Amino acid sequence: MKLPADRLPITSPQRPGHPRILHWSVCLAFIAVATCGVASRGLAADPELTVTDWAGVQKRVRAASGKVVVVQIWTMTCPRCREELPEIIERLSTFPQDRLEWIAVNCDYDGIAGKPPAWYQPKILEFLSKHSGPLVHLQLDVPFLDFLEQQDLESTPAFYVYEPGGMLIRRFPSGEEDEFALKDVLRTVHSLTRPN
Repeated sequence: MKLPADRLPITSPQRPGHPRILHWSVCLAFIAVATCGVASRGLAADPELTVTDWAGVQKRVRAASGKVVVVQIWTMTCPRCREELPEIIERLSTFPQDRLEWIAVNCDYDGIAGKPPAWYQPKILEFLSKHSGPLVHLQLDVPFLDFLEQQDLESTPAFYVYEPGGMLIRRFPSGEEDEFALKDVLRTVHSLTRPN
């Protein structure tokens, strides 16, 4: 006896394998794809931002003994600083990592009561998370204008280049009227990091 089409029994499709196995297979596949995506883009974990004073920055320079060290002074309020960071990260991949340490020192702290360095960190970290690379990120706990005066700087960006023994050999800018471009800094770093 043949049933009309509208009266055929409804059956559920067969599921392959045990539901738990299928569940874990899907989970593992998702993790594998997510991990491969991150690894292929070279993204690092969320950046760390350590608060320190200028003596702490110098201590970090000395700790990198045997490497050329670049200390980059920057602020979020400096358009050039923000624009150059992606290029710096891209160019760092062309330098031997065992011969170079790049320390990016954020100077957004203004010394305003009620706004400690930590107050500025969410915005800084949000920006850094979009531009990850092999940099050490520090945040200065010295008010910005005081720091500029101490270092005889007019503004940001500024770069300090140290030879592998820890001695400062070049500063950009080197004076009030000294104009420089990122390519000048990178040229200096290249000359110091190339094999002898």
